[in-house]
Amino acid sequence: LMNDAVNIWGLAATDSSVVAATEKGIYRSTNKGNSWISLVSATAAFGLAPGANFAAYASPFVYVYKSNALIRSQNGGATWTLADTGLPAPLVVVDLVYTGQSFLVATATQGAYRSANGSSWTRVNSPTLPDNFYSMGTAGRLFIHLFPNPPTVVNYVFANTFSGVLRSTDDGLTWSSSSTGIGPWASGHFLTTGNPITGERILLAGGSGPVYYSDDYGGTWNPATGSAGCTGAIELNDRIYCSSFPQGAITSFDNGKTFSASSTGLKGASVTSLSMLDSTLYAGMDNWGICSSQDGGEHWNTVITPLAVSQNLSTFRAVKYWIF
Repeated sequence: LMNDAVNIWGLAATDSSVVAATEKGIYRSTNKGNSWISLVSATAAFGLAPGANFAAYASPFVYVYKSNALIRSQNGGATWTLADTGLPAPLVVVDLVYTGQSFLVATATQGAYRSANGSSWTRVNSPTLPDNFYSMGTAGRLFIHLFPNPPTVVNYVFANTFSGVLRSTDDGLTWSSSSTGIGPWASGHFLTTGNPITGERILLAGGSGPVYYSDDYGGTWNPATGSAGCTGAIELNDRIYCSSFPQGAITSFDNGKTFSASSTGLKGASVTSLSMLDSTLYAGMDNWGICSSQDGGEHWNTVITPLAVSQNLSTFRAVKYWIF
């Protein structure tokens, strides 16, 4: 894998290993990415050869799929089993989340599916749920009651669909609209900031539009000032960082409400992805390589030039003590 020019479609990271879903098959690393083991022969019986299109970690499982199979591993990719009972074939999985009680699969054209055990699935038949999805996300809200009543937690699940953003408060069984304030074609993924006690803010970041934020768990949304063209978002030390095509990298100091440019030293304005390791930020550049910042995005330095990478960077992730 390290000596090949290969498109990586997804990374799933556990505490001990990383699984890469690539156009040439599935690979696994247990030594911080210094070497990779091909899982092509080990997974060929499931119909995933030669390539795989998606990888996700939904504790305690790693999931990988191709159009005709969804498989999972409970030991970081060492062994695999089928996990697609009840799913149609072929299908395109765009997201897989664990709510704390159930597993949910979102597909590009065939709706959403729910599972209690992560291997046997039933289609969610909520009348408000469309067939087409961009992404899913979760958030938990803690309600403190007067003594002696114990605290309760409401788990919210958000779905970004072709018909707008939807929200579920019953673990994905039923859904209602959650699009007030969101403009058309607001694709992207969800990021939850803050905590359930002091208050959370839900961010919808990605696509070609602005970042949207909600302070009432999806009741209403507002566009974040200065966030045009965000392609993804991460949180580090109470700051929100976004990759942006027109602006490079942008930063929010107020939990995602307003953003300002933080691109000094970046080679061009086309940042396709961001990641972090400890207190260092990494930016994946379109046709340039990787830049890093050790001062919260105020200044950037080139880490890897285009000569050292074989392709544009679109999947980029930090795992414990190493980065991909």
